[in-house]
Amino acid sequence: MNKPVSRVAVWIDQTSAHIVELKADGTAKTSTLTSGIEQVAKATGHVTNLPPHGMGAGLGGREHTSAERRLERELAVYFDRVGAKVAKADELLIMGHGEAPTAFANVVRRSTPGIQIKAVENVDRMTEAQVVAHAREKFRMPAERLMAR
Repeated sequence: MNKPVSRVAVWIDQTSAHIVELKADGTAKTSTLTSGIEQVAKATGHVTNLPPHGMGAGLGGREHTSAERRLERELAVYFDRVGAKVAKADELLIMGHGEAPTAFANVVRRSTPGIQIKAVENVDRMTEAQVVAHAREKFRMPAERLMAR
């Protein structure tokens, strides 16, 4: 007998990940992970103390600040935690805001190459019910009931 295909959808940004596991019987099991990452305020306006274009490291020829390096490390840990929660999926739909969906997809591709990534979509914040509905549509599954966490 064939094992049912495990389908999981994730809506992710830098603060939280909403994970929806779609069961073969049409139910959806949901969970949420928070990153615990403190948001880094970005400088605005003209900065006069940067080196000339093309010098230094990072984007625009500037060094990364210690806060940016800390954010990168914290995001890596967070994406690994989310990746561990979806590691048993056969198919994965990744949605979210900003750079997080693409960055998370890259982590999944490196750490769990057996997962088929159905799509990586940049979408606005969605309610849990919207994530479930969008996942069912993408995976072509019938709309059924939402199982309690």
